[in-house]
Amino acid sequence: MINKIILLFIYLTFSSFGFCQNATYWHNKPRKIHYQPNGNAFELVNGTRKFNRALYGTNTGFRVEAGDLPEFAMYMPGMGGNFQLGILTSENSKWITEAHNIKTSYIPGRMEYMIEDELLKGGKLQLQILPLADAEGFILKVIPENIPSEVNLVWVYGGASGKKFHRDGDIGADPESVFYLQPDYCEHNSFKIAENSFHLGYAWDSKIKETRKVMNGVFPEAEVKLADVSLLENPLKLWNSNAEDLPVLAGKIIDLKNELYWEIGNQLQVEHKSQTDLQKDYEKALSKAEGLANRVQLKTPDPYLNTLGGALATAADGIWEDPAFLHGSVAWRMHLNAWRGAYVADPLAWHDRAKTHFSSYANSQVL
Repeated sequence: MINKIILLFIYLTFSSFGFCQNATYWHNKPRKIHYQPNGNAFELVNGTRKFNRALYGTNTGFRVEAGDLPEFAMYMPGMGGNFQLGILTSENSKWITEAHNIKTSYIPGRMEYMIEDELLKGGKLQLQILPLADAEGFILKVIPENIPSEVNLVWVYGGASGKKFHRDGDIGADPESVFYLQPDYCEHNSFKIAENSFHLGYAWDSKIKETRKVMNGVFPEAEVKLADVSLLENPLKLWNSNAEDLPVLAGKIIDLKNELYWEIGNQLQVEHKSQTDLQKDYEKALSKAEGLANRVQLKTPDPYLNTLGGALATAADGIWEDPAFLHGSVAWRMHLNAWRGAYVADPLAWHDRAKTHFSSYANSQVL
C-alpha cells in the first residue's frame, strides 16, 4: 500500500515538470504533450529523437540507450556499439527509423515499437528491447506480422570504441550524435564470427597494440558479412559493400515468419546458444522488469498520473549501486553523501539497501 509520502512525492514530481494536461505554456513558450498515457505506458507516434530513454539492468554504470526512434546503443560505461535494423527489397531500402509510421511505447524497464511502412507491403514489425536480467547487455525481440517473402530484414552492429563522453551521454549535455554509428568509432574493431555468434574486440590500447575489451553477440539465422560503415547511408548500399578499414557486422534475414532474437553484451556465453535459449533470456529479463515496475501501482481517475508508479520505481533502481544510492543514474553517477536518492528506499521497502547505504556513509565520516 502506497503511503502518503510517496503520493506527495509523485504529485510534486508531476507538478514541477509541467506534465499536467491543461498546461499550454512552459517558460512563456507554447508547448504540447508528446507522450500520451495508455495504462502504465508512455506512448508516442512518429517521434523525432534518438537515445532519450535509457534502460538499466545490472545496477552498474552500464545502460542501453533507446529512444523515440528504434536505434540502440550501449554504454558500458564507454561506447559499446550501435545496433540498427533496416528494411530491404529488390528495389529499395531504408532504416526502420525512417519508416512512415512508428508507434513508440515506454513501459517501465523496456521499449516497444510498432513499425509500418510501404516497403513492408502491408506487413508490420513489432520490436521489444530490454536490458538483460543478469548481465551487461540487451535482448531484442522482433515479431514480423504478415511480411511478404520479397521483403528482407537487414541489421548492423558496430562502432564500439570504449570512448567516454563529456557527461557520459547525458541528455542536453552531450548531443545524441555521440551514440551514432560513426566511422571513427570502428577503428581497430576486430570481429570473429562463428555460426550464429560473434566476438568483437574493441577499446584499442596504443601502448600494447591490442584491444582491451570484448563484446559478444548472438543473432538469428542470417547471411552475415563485414560491411563498410562509410556506406551506412542506406541498408542496400551497406549490404552491397565489403569491409575495408572500418568494419561493421551486417546480416540479412530472408525468412520473416517467426520471432527473432538478438542478444549483445560483454562477458556473455554465446557459443551454441539457440533462439530458444534467447527466448528464455528474454522472458527472464521481462520478468525482472515487470517485477520492479509493479512495486508501485497507481489507480486514480487521472490516466497521466497512473503511469508514474512503475516509472519512478524503475528510476529509483537505476540510482542504486552497491553499497549506496548515487547522485544520478547517467551523468553524476557517483556516491555523493547527503543526496536525496536514499529517500526512495523507504516507500519501496528496500530496507536492506537503506541499511547498507547509511552504514556505508557512517563508515566514511571524518572523526
